[in-house]
Amino acid sequence: MKKCIIYARCSTKDQETANQLAQLRDYACKQGWEVHSEVVDVCSGSKGAGERDGLDKVFKLAHPQSKHVFVNPDGRPYTRDVFRQRLNRWCARAGIPERPPYALRHFFGTTQASGGTNLAIIAQLMGHSQIQTTTRYIANVAVVHQQAAALMQQHLAGLIAPPNIPATQPNSASSPPEPST
Repeated sequence: MKKCIIYARCSTKDQETANQLAQLRDYACKQGWEVHSEVVDVCSGSKGAGERDGLDKVFKLAHPQSKHVFVNPDGRPYTRDVFRQRLNRWCARAGIPERPPYALRHFFGTTQASGGTNLAIIAQLMGHSQIQTTTRYIANVAVVHQQAAALMQQHLAGLIAPPNIPATQPNSASSPPEPST
């Protein structure tokens, strides 16, 4: 069984991580992963990754000898070029076109949006301080568009009713009068 570390973050003292943690636990369960640890960063705002104590703890739990996510067997981080080469190799093995490293992050955000995850939660998971930054991940998600259209249809259904037009039989008695010239 694979193990995972759950990381939740909130930007202000008024926010809570309970919903994030519950969704992440549920996701891990659906994937069949065992949750090794849960780490929470509170009031991290738009700090850089180096200033997020919880994120540093995640890296130390994942790779005790390194603060990086993608490392060589000796714990040293991949260089940009090596990571790009490895990613290209993984894409080739999977039979998909080569992707830039940023595509992993975009894939995560889009997948979460397609699954119906709340936009605010996606923003928090991705460390966005502005929700507008996160909106690009839902811009081309058909499911989100379909849900929005269905919701709008529901709201409009009660406002716009078809007019009541009585049915008439076509005959000379019910024909409208000829216009006079």
